[in-house]
Amino acid sequence: ATAAAAAGVTTGTDRTNLLHYAMSNYRFHTDVRMPSKTIVVPDYLSNAAFYQQVLHSDVNRVSLLPLFLYPLEVYTVDLRGHNLSCNLDLGDPNKYALTSGMDVALLQKCVVLHESKAIGVNFGAMVACHAALIAPESFTSLTLFVDDVAQLM
Repeated sequence: ATAAAAAGVTTGTDRTNLLHYAMSNYRFHTDVRMPSKTIVVPDYLSNAAFYQQVLHSDVNRVSLLPLFLYPLEVYTVDLRGHNLSCNLDLGDPNKYALTSGMDVALLQKCVVLHESKAIGVNFGAMVACHAALIAPESFTSLTLFVDDVAQLM
């Protein structure tokens, strides 16, 4: 079953808000159903490349059959000023998480195009919360990984 699933990676920069992202597509070659879409928001000092590496190294070690009930698209983003994203004016540095949340919500609207799930890790959890508050109709669920609830404040 692992050979029948295709994992492709597409990278790009959303010209609307200039966030760099990478999209991994997991589907069986004959499956034409709408994919389940997920946006992964990294921690403050992490980036999309790290999560792409994790996704692809782990997928190669497990049987894919039980994982994919639906086709899956995973978008990993580089936050504003990180890795391959543009170093845009941050405005008020105290509002970086809110500004990043607006960027992720705009990426969801302009690139992902359909309802998606959001996964946030540490600082990325706060950014994912902001994105979901800005565009609640765009996200069906939030999965937040934090060391302490205080990271969400």
